[in-house]
Amino acid sequence: MLESLHISNYALIDRIDILFHEGFNVITGETGAGKSIILGALSLILGGRADSRVVADPSNKSIIEAVFTVDGYDALKDYCLQTDIEWDDERCILRREVAPAGRSRAFVNDSPVPLSKLQAVAMRLIDIHSQHQNQLLATPEFQLMVIDTLAGNEHRLKEYSSRYNSLRDAVRRLKAMRQRVEKSKEDEEFTRYQLEQLEELALSQGEQEELENE
Repeated sequence: MLESLHISNYALIDRIDILFHEGFNVITGETGAGKSIILGALSLILGGRADSRVVADPSNKSIIEAVFTVDGYDALKDYCLQTDIEWDDERCILRREVAPAGRSRAFVNDSPVPLSKLQAVAMRLIDIHSQHQNQLLATPEFQLMVIDTLAGNEHRLKEYSSRYNSLRDAVRRLKAMRQRVEKSKEDEEFTRYQLEQLEELALSQGEQEELENE
């Protein structure tokens, strides 16, 4: 679950720290109070496009940081370990920094990562539902994860993934070997052609010198 959210120097927000508790949390306010700004900042954690216009004070960078409780998130743990992302069994910290020039940096547990990896981790932790849009439920990966979770296929899925990866590796090696065989055949044909040309010339010892003298 989302434990806390820190936003600083973002749009109309100088600095805000929001703590969340177990159960249902509600943020209310009149139109224009800034609710959508908080969601906009949270969307950066999900890998949304960074825009320099959100940096309120051009002398400082904008920072959005979210802390999640990840106890029992085995699937996320496996993903992080497989992709060399720092992992903590209790908490996961996601951070996005936007410079005044518009460039952004992404971090998972205080280690810099490509935006794609931040996206992959965040999509396993949080989902934003708007009136006509959902970022996660429409993805085939999430739908398959729901089916496997309901079916209790964790061990079977790991075994399948292991065998599938072995198959892909074997197919890759087979493809590379076939390319080597084809290349060898091409080299053989060219070498045979060169040999035939040399045999047709019927060269003899000292012929080059005779030709040069002639």
